[in-house]
Amino acid sequence: MFNLKFNPFERQAVHDFEDFQSQPLIDSIDLLKQLKNKIIWNFTSPNRFLIKIIAFKGYGKSTTSYFLQEIINQQNNHKLLSLCINKLNTNVEEFFKLCLQEFNVRKSVNDTYHSAIKNFLLDKKLYLFIDFQDVASLEDFKTISKTLEVISTISKNICIILTMNKSHSIKMDNISYVLGKYTLFEMQPFSLENTKNLLQKRLELARENPYSKNPLYPFTDRIIEIIYRNSGGIPRNILSACDLILSSSEDEEIEEEEVSLLLKNEFSKKVIYDMTEDEKERELLIKIYEVIKTDFNGEIMAEKELHEKLSEKLGILSVATCRKKIRQLNKFGLINITKGENSWNNTIKII
Repeated sequence: MFNLKFNPFERQAVHDFEDFQSQPLIDSIDLLKQLKNKIIWNFTSPNRFLIKIIAFKGYGKSTTSYFLQEIINQQNNHKLLSLCINKLNTNVEEFFKLCLQEFNVRKSVNDTYHSAIKNFLLDKKLYLFIDFQDVASLEDFKTISKTLEVISTISKNICIILTMNKSHSIKMDNISYVLGKYTLFEMQPFSLENTKNLLQKRLELARENPYSKNPLYPFTDRIIEIIYRNSGGIPRNILSACDLILSSSEDEEIEEEEVSLLLKNEFSKKVIYDMTEDEKERELLIKIYEVIKTDFNGEIMAEKELHEKLSEKLGILSVATCRKKIRQLNKFGLINITKGENSWNNTIKII
């Protein structure tokens, strides 16, 4: 169907480097071009490279990390090294052992781990990537903060690239001074043009034959605008919407009215399922979203009203829990929150 061998939108998240390489990248995005130039300039610079990339879930933090790793690997330069840490509970000793093992560093009897790594990096640069998981404990943050503090004392030839959620950045700042030295980059939603590029590249992967008439077929410009508006420009939400549309289509042509109705009725559930793993969490978020949609017609003038309605319909729900779930829906790109004089007066509106 649609001249496609498979649905190219089924896979939305990047879990590892192999995943990254199998999925097309929109490298025309301004932030990626900026980061690429910055890291290439750093190859021959004596200065340390410390950056922190933050975004909400679904914006492509891991993809960005792998994109930068690939740039280093493509240099084929044995003096430019990359190492990725995905476990936040990696302590200092584990980091040292990982380096020794990864780069086959020989440690003499008289060497400490610290001195062995320092000597090894005298004429090299190590780009250390740390991709923060979406769920992490306070102890994880404390452990990785300590590890980063020690790493910063080993060698100026260790450059560090962190990718994390906004909330993680705040927690880290409260725990340690170390992130204050990092240059901050914040990922933004896609533009409409980048959305079109993403769809075209995905479709090219699965196309049976070249489709010169319309490389975006079966999506029309109008349908892409509907997808863009509903997704809020969040990359994973764009892919979720396209997956939902293709999976639900039975004809060779997709109608605008059908897409609008489908996204109105099913898109929020799909996003919540794609963004959360815990079944109870999913159910609660879906119920809260439905209350906003049906009981308030998609718009609430004061957050206090929502808490009262949720307590009435769902039973006892604390203010803290209510507020946390509302902000999750906001991070997922399903609602907008406009700040009032205080949190109780925040207005909430479905996107």
